Amino acid sequence: EQIRDGETGALVQGDWSALAERAATLLAHPRQARTMGLNAYETGRARFSLQRMAADYQRIYAQAAAR
Repeated sequence: EQIRDGETGALVQGDWSALAERAATLLAHPRQARTMGLNAYETGRARFSLQRMAADYQRIYAQAAAR
């Protein structure tokens, strides 16, 4: 849900050799790794801002209080 493969991170199907291969690829391409890291930071900052999280909690509490 939070990681988009190749955009905001790297997803690997549960096998160690695939993980090692993907890590080696990112180490060989530091610009790509940095871009993904920056994308992940910006996406997380937008999706999980203090204002948005507080508004979500306020909505949840209001729904619970209305029951």
